[in-house]
Amino acid sequence: MTSNFPARRNQSKAITDILSPRGEPAGLGKLIRRASKVGLAQRLFTEVLPVNLRNEVILADYQNGTITVVSQSPAYATQIKLLQHELLESLRRHAEFAFAYRIVAKVRPVNSPRRKPRLLPTISARTAGLLEAEARLCDDEEIADALASLAKHAT
Repeated sequence: MTSNFPARRNQSKAITDILSPRGEPAGLGKLIRRASKVGLAQRLFTEVLPVNLRNEVILADYQNGTITVVSQSPAYATQIKLLQHELLESLRRHAEFAFAYRIVAKVRPVNSPRRKPRLLPTISARTAGLLEAEARLCDDEEIADALASLAKHAT
């Protein structure tokens, strides 16, 4: 059984080599390399942003020449769209973004408002009694069942 760790203490190995000892790209090794690339791309993207947007917009994805960014506010997304050409010009100076041609800004609110619970309509006990009486007198079974069901909503 071979060890994945260096033979000598002073011998160092890259973490991706430890995770994929046979030279085959391991799943975790690929993930670490991807995270490193995303981190570098995020840093480069942040550097070209105006100061007022640096903490408000993050790079979400870069594939096939399209840079996708996410912000919490539609106002910041609009600013990115308006600055798109200047940002792309600055980004293309870096090898990582040499083929970037478009920026897509998406809005993802961090704290989305929760929906209020739906309030069921209620009726008075007197109205419920009248609906039950009408349901007993009704000749149509479907209407009688509907009236009886409505009568159950009494408070």
